Amino acid sequence: MRRTAIMFTALAVVGLVSPAAAQDGRDDAGVDVTVSEVTNVDINPTQLNYGTDDQTLEPRDFKASSDNRKFPGIQVENSGSNNITQLSIETSEPYDKPFGTGFSQEYDAGNFIKVRPQTGAADIALVSPFTGGESVDTSDPNTDETGYHYPARVDFNATGKPRGTPQALTYIDIPTGEDADSPFQYGRFRDGEEEFFWAINTPGEGTGQNICASGTLRVGNKPHTDEAIGTTDFTSDNSDNYAEYDVAQDNEGEAVFGRVEDVELNTSEGNTSYTVLSYCSGPNDNSAADGLSFLVRTKYDLNPFADVAGDTPSSPDFPTTNGINTTTQSVNGARALIETSEGSGSKPLHPGQSFTLFTAVEIPRGVASGSVGPGTLSLVAASPDA
Repeated sequence: MRRTAIMFTALAVVGLVSPAAAQDGRDDAGVDVTVSEVTNVDINPTQLNYGTDDQTLEPRDFKASSDNRKFPGIQVENSGSNNITQLSIETSEPYDKPFGTGFSQEYDAGNFIKVRPQTGAADIALVSPFTGGESVDTSDPNTDETGYHYPARVDFNATGKPRGTPQALTYIDIPTGEDADSPFQYGRFRDGEEEFFWAINTPGEGTGQNICASGTLRVGNKPHTDEAIGTTDFTSDNSDNYAEYDVAQDNEGEAVFGRVEDVELNTSEGNTSYTVLSYCSGPNDNSAADGLSFLVRTKYDLNPFADVAGDTPSSPDFPTTNGINTTTQSVNGARALIETSEGSGSKPLHPGQSFTLFTAVEIPRGVASGSVGPGTLSLVAASPDA
């Protein structure tokens, strides 16, 4: 009897640790997360280098891949929580005319930047690059400039006197005397190896004296190059060789400026089209302000005056936040990279989505050698419908 009792006890102990008899314990806790509304955009890389080391750049050169790791451009990602329905570019610009100074640091690298939006992003309301009817060859981006535009480029008039050095061009003919309702100033749209001369008259009365509003802009049809003089006669007798535009006053935002839509330049790489904004000093003003008269070609920068105004005392009080009203934009002029509305059925840039903005630099003729003043390219995102 004693032996039987001992064996029973042993069997009972083994039964307590048997897997067949074990049971799992489980309980659940609910998880709720609410994400606040944040509009943010992230761009990478954050540094683009051109013309460094053995990758030399000379005036007239176009280069689309950066020296650091051969980046073709920047990746733009919605890193916030709101849908991005408006996206534009801002680039830095020189505060005054750098040409003729002899100092490379007087130039601004941001004024050399060109961009081309990615094609084929069907799920994003991304603007298609304006190619002037030409097809884009993506096999070698360093040889095909089609579709690239300056987001915004400042070109100062050639009648100013930087550092007291005369810059007048004796082969330019502008209307004078009875042929001109008011005095003309002239300059050039610089585009790599080509330059298009322009002439703009400055009304001598009222507010328009400072913005070229209610005036006339004449842009040469033929480019100035190393081999050809281009259109240099802007008198009425030579009207077949230039395009003429009326300059309208734009009083959106906090300041007024002159505005011309769809200014087309017939470059060797195809037609490029911009909105041109004007700030012009008075015709008889030979002070520092006269050297600051300029035109801005803008494509994707809707606030191009914010940077160029800077801290220069004689610059006008341009808006720093309100920028260009794009509701009056033309299809070929100033426009945002993304311009849509949540309720329109269009396709905003959703959180986590990204696209490529191809970048390049083009060096105009006559840029001083050395390290150019550093510049910036910024993406400005908005979610007004959030």
